[in-house]
Amino acid sequence: MLLSSLSLGLLCVILMAILLDLVVGDPKRLPHPVQLIGAFIIRLDARWNRGDHRTQRINGFLLTASVVMSTFAITYAA
Repeated sequence: MLLSSLSLGLLCVILMAILLDLVVGDPKRLPHPVQLIGAFIIRLDARWNRGDHRTQRINGFLLTASVVMSTFAITYAA
């Protein structure tokens, strides 16, 4: 019984979120955050995706860490 009430509650929350997104949406004058993150990845990848296989693996790790940490910092600094 508890599981079904949780599932119904979760379904209601998801449907309300979809409805709110359809009504309000994203502002047209601001780019979506995922677009900004993608541009950041493209910029870093163009600079860091060089060298031998070992260097590329290390740079790939650094790129991933940079994207995750900067996204976290920007999200929680605001």
